Amino acid sequence: MIGVIDTGINPENPSFAEVGPVDGYVHTNPLGSGTFLGDCGMVTAEYPEGFPCNDKLIGAYQFTTGNPVDMDGHGSHTASTAGGNFVEVYREGEDGTGFGDTVTISGVAPHANIIAYQGCEDAGCSLAALSASIDQAIADGVDVINYSIGSDSASDLWNDFDAVGFLNAREAGIFVATSAGNAGPGDATLGSPADAPWLTSVGNLTHNRTYLNTLGGMTSSEGALADIVGRGFTGGYGPAPIVYAGDYPSDLTDTPELCGVGSIGDYVSPWPEGTFNGEIVVCDRGTFERVEKGANALASGAGGFVLANTDAQGEAVVADPHFLPGVHIGDADGDVLRAWLANGAVDHVATISGGVWSLQDEFGDIMAAGSSRGPNQAIASLVGPSVSAPGSNILAAYGTYGEITWDYLGGTSMASPHVAGAAALLMGIHPDWTPAEIQSALMMTADTTVLDSDLTDATWFEMGSGRIDIGLAADAGIVMDEQIDDYWAADPAAGGDPLSLN
Repeated sequence: MIGVIDTGINPENPSFAEVGPVDGYVHTNPLGSGTFLGDCGMVTAEYPEGFPCNDKLIGAYQFTTGNPVDMDGHGSHTASTAGGNFVEVYREGEDGTGFGDTVTISGVAPHANIIAYQGCEDAGCSLAALSASIDQAIADGVDVINYSIGSDSASDLWNDFDAVGFLNAREAGIFVATSAGNAGPGDATLGSPADAPWLTSVGNLTHNRTYLNTLGGMTSSEGALADIVGRGFTGGYGPAPIVYAGDYPSDLTDTPELCGVGSIGDYVSPWPEGTFNGEIVVCDRGTFERVEKGANALASGAGGFVLANTDAQGEAVVADPHFLPGVHIGDADGDVLRAWLANGAVDHVATISGGVWSLQDEFGDIMAAGSSRGPNQAIASLVGPSVSAPGSNILAAYGTYGEITWDYLGGTSMASPHVAGAAALLMGIHPDWTPAEIQSALMMTADTTVLDSDLTDATWFEMGSGRIDIGLAADAGIVMDEQIDDYWAADPAAGGDPLSLN
């Protein structure tokens, strides 16, 4: 059983159906068929006949002011990443060109049972609700907990509510995965409770699947430019004139190249409607949301969109579903493109090819810039994060009441449930392993990764032990245990030494 402490769950999504929609797997309820936990059957405005659980989704609790229904989408996304069914998903682009694709996805442990604990809602999390969720998950005897929640500040490991709660969970034989945080790329940004050694904290990596999108056919009276391969879940566009947003002054901002105005999420264009007439507009990345920039350019008349990284973002790019045909390119290609657009010609032309699904090893194992890093703020001698896993551009269940949708999300919140699902699989293979032994197997068989800034090798404080490999972990030749009394005894405030821990 995987317990997910988050924003609740959307019980209507097929990712949580009793019978797998693709493989036909019929779930067995360890509590007994038709026996459910928590607020299953709770009468709500959304479910006047009762909140629907089944032999896959065997429990749901609400510890906030509402009910177990996911009104944010985050909880459904993490739950389905850890243990969602095999489902067939059609994803349609936002650009109105009819672009879309059908893929089959699943959680890491697709045949696991799930219990959802709503410790957060769209307005945030409360300590009381989170504490109650942790205590209830321990009482319910789940095997694994995913906790894609945390702060950027250090914890008092032996006194913080969730760190101590999860030490109790480890004593109860429960494996806990938690997100490392999204405060990178600076050093010592790993926060609480990811800094506790009895949790498995997870950094954010890319995976090996993406939608390539090419900016090509680039010509001008001053010379042509070679094709640039980027990312983008959109249709194609062009040939059309291509321009740099920074060359279009705005009365609303001193940085029109960022293609946004005001607070993040405002969707305010720096230019009036009709500024552009179908051009492909190149925007620098930074400050505003990636998709927001394209929406702003579209509102001002753009026909296509290029998002170009700067030094601050390096080479990491994302296949976003933009509001118009769009390509995201890295810093080096962005510099070349910006220089070409400044070559003095007034007739630059380009074409956006449209997204093409691609799977290549080179796309994977790249640390996301925002993934929090060690050294541990609480105790510098503790290495963290523990491991890393895919967390960038993760397609999983989403939506609130009445919506059966899937969406791409990114962050260590998405990396953590990969490890939770991996732990569930390892528990099935090695039911005699303790949570500490499972953590050690994942850490000691992990593979190295690289940084998104320059693709150089990541350090232990950036990637932890590296990207998990479930197959190797299952065949680990040695595993290392640790006793609960030793965790308590390692408290420096009581004269202990955290370095004594395995």
